[in-house]
Amino acid sequence: MTQSILIIYFLSLVVFVNGGVPFEFFQFVEQWGPNVCNTGARVSPCHTPPQAKFTIHGLWPSNHSNAHLLCQSITKYTKVLLLERQLNISWPDLKGGMNNEFWTHEWNFHGKCSDPPFSLFQYFQMSLNLLQKFDVLAILKAAGLNPQTSQNIGIQNIMTPIQRTTKKYPGIRCYKNVKTGKSQLNEIVLCLEKDGATLIDCPTFVSSTCAKSIVW
Repeated sequence: MTQSILIIYFLSLVVFVNGGVPFEFFQFVEQWGPNVCNTGARVSPCHTPPQAKFTIHGLWPSNHSNAHLLCQSITKYTKVLLLERQLNISWPDLKGGMNNEFWTHEWNFHGKCSDPPFSLFQYFQMSLNLLQKFDVLAILKAAGLNPQTSQNIGIQNIMTPIQRTTKKYPGIRCYKNVKTGKSQLNEIVLCLEKDGATLIDCPTFVSSTCAKSIVW
């Protein structure tokens, strides 16, 4: 075998052994706090009544085939003390109130797959920067939309202002309200290149099934 063929063979073997492929883009997932508390996807109620705002659910390395990821990092989660105050506000564990455990989970199951090139600190700093830069609530309010839990909203009425502002197709995730049985807005997803800064159109698999009209 030539040297180049050997390299290709080795890389394919590494992917096979680890059961995954490298990440190709990020999903930045913002969740609507009040609706997280009453969805059937998460049975337990929230630890405390959340504020009416979008907070971070996660920054998820992904690939366009939606295959299992190959995560190379062996870095264990340690507290990001310089960011902890801001993380408590922007990335809270709404269900259990165990913020540090939530961040640990997100790093171990997602963040590690972006290391390299991003360190643990860079991963969390980048997430906070994205929430500040892409304020979904401000975008929707500027379009004349406000959260009204009893009023149906056309799904496209939510998607269009975000697409118009970001110039890219977002993802949207809806779950059933366990009390009303209605489809409700739970998460908005923005997709970015591997640099964590350049927006791209989200692939269709990023969105979950939503009714044509949902509550927010």
